[in-house]
Amino acid sequence: MSIQLEKEELKDVIKESLMEVLDQKKEYFQHLFEEVVEDQLLIVAMKEAEESGLASREEVFGTLRS
Repeated sequence: MSIQLEKEELKDVIKESLMEVLDQKKEYFQHLFEEVVEDQLLIVAMKEAEESGLASREEVFGTLRS
């Protein structure tokens, strides 16, 4: 039983430490998450562009303006 309690205590210490790190580095992880989402959206847009064919200059600038 003593071994099981030690494992649980260690598990709690690791959880608490991880939460503390995440809290202290919240802005870093938020920025990292935003970058990942932007990259995924860019990949989706590139795949859609490959499937849709060519667009005229006017279509491109019209989309950028809106």
